[in-house]
Amino acid sequence: MRNLLLAFDGTWQKTDSDLSDGDQNSHVVRLVEALHNSDTDIPQQVHYLPGVGTSAWQQIRGGIFGWGLSDKIAEAYLWLMEHYQTGDRVYLVGYSRGAFAARSLSGLIDRLGLLKFEHLEQFDSCYQLYRRGTRREQNRFKAQFATPIQIEAIAVWDTVGSLGIPLGSFKQLNHYLWGFHDTRLASNVKRGFQALAIDEHRADFIPTLWSPKLEENQIVEQRWFAGSHGDVGGGTDSTLSTHSCQWICESLIHSGLKLDAESVKTQTSNFELPHDSYDLFLGGLYDWFSDRHWRPIGTCQNRFETIDSSVFELMNNTSYRPKNRVGPHLTSPISHQLCEIDHLYQFQACFLDGEEGILNAS
Repeated sequence: MRNLLLAFDGTWQKTDSDLSDGDQNSHVVRLVEALHNSDTDIPQQVHYLPGVGTSAWQQIRGGIFGWGLSDKIAEAYLWLMEHYQTGDRVYLVGYSRGAFAARSLSGLIDRLGLLKFEHLEQFDSCYQLYRRGTRREQNRFKAQFATPIQIEAIAVWDTVGSLGIPLGSFKQLNHYLWGFHDTRLASNVKRGFQALAIDEHRADFIPTLWSPKLEENQIVEQRWFAGSHGDVGGGTDSTLSTHSCQWICESLIHSGLKLDAESVKTQTSNFELPHDSYDLFLGGLYDWFSDRHWRPIGTCQNRFETIDSSVFELMNNTSYRPKNRVGPHLTSPISHQLCEIDHLYQFQACFLDGEEGILNAS
């Protein structure tokens, strides 16, 4: 038995993203490094996929239209075909558009299985059936050429399908190009974890949450953290970001992946406030196209949403007061079922005005 990890980085992210302008390597890179630094007798293999748009021209094509996204999914699928052996445990992680890719790969595997390597020549047919085939055609193909496999866990930071371009024609093209991807939490996934950004105010960066009907023994948690999209995904130098990284890594450790926990341990907080990505995006011109958006929290059923205790710690020590609408469908953190470190999973009440309220510390 081996652990196989496929790690999809976010748009414009790669392993050397620590630049003079303050950008940092994402949590995907940190997680991969934590795997390499782990002390374990269990064989582990990882395939890292840098984000779309990591060269100058690709930054335009990949950033706006997602060009290269399907190539990343195909590359990951083919790598898994080559390396998977019966009994292996498969893990998928991703950030931003990479989270979208990780979830799409899971959907591809759920619908069409994992091609047996002797049927490699069928891959193009496989992907076309994923794009346009009926469920009957997909099931017939899976039975003839593929093996159904389980995904041990998917762990993602702030899944977005679009890349924040606020023009309607670009949105429509994005949907046409990538709307076929299946990013639901499929029945072949044992555990799903998603870290979400409370303070991402760009309306075109709407997060894609799971709304699953849980299968027996399936575990899902979608946890909200203080910070912008980049703060929560690790693309900035804020110490806020370490909370979401540690939670995802601990969740994967308790799902069987071997990581060096010390390398992703939460830093001592100096109670930094989140970056304002709304003001900074497009050189400050974004507010010409879109009003500031506050992401709703806990307003829909069956999303298994929680709020990390670090949010309330920040509120109790600073002027931080997010104005997100909070609905009645928050659940207490479930991770204590997987971990005995109780203080990491404290959940403080929110003041609610009727069925909805403004997020606030009690």
